[in-house]
Amino acid sequence: MAFTAGQKVRAADLNDALAAAGCEAQFNMAVDQSAAHATVVPVLFGTTVVSSTLVTKGTSGSGSTFTLNRAGVWTASATIRYQSGGSSAFSSVYCTLNGTQIVSQAVTTSSILVLHVALTFRANLNDVLTINVYHERGSSVTIKADNTNALGRLNLAWLHP
Repeated sequence: MAFTAGQKVRAADLNDALAAAGCEAQFNMAVDQSAAHATVVPVLFGTTVVSSTLVTKGTSGSGSTFTLNRAGVWTASATIRYQSGGSSAFSSVYCTLNGTQIVSQAVTTSSILVLHVALTFRANLNDVLTINVYHERGSSVTIKADNTNALGRLNLAWLHP
């Protein structure tokens, strides 16, 4: 869909244009994942729900790395569910770009916990994005692949150059 200068455009038209251009991708966790105590654990998003040529899911680690195949402004959001267990202690989810943490969310609890990170950022061609979890609950904790409730999900979208 082409737009002309001065044309009024509805948000729905832009959403349709982005989807048609393949600017978005969505990945879900395929199975529950164990996260060891006091260990950085990349979250494995093994199921591709919406594919895009702008994002390449890494083949090692069942979808723990995502190469961004276009420079520009991107948006990313990830939602992770910790199962209850262990002691009441620090639990987090964070996003890295080329190994550098760019956003995180953390709390202290031993309950079932849903953490969400979202950000808009500038990336270079072939930058690599990873979603990681880290906790200090005293023992391994399960990260749930609860796709029915939109948990265990990663969304990526290229916005503009």
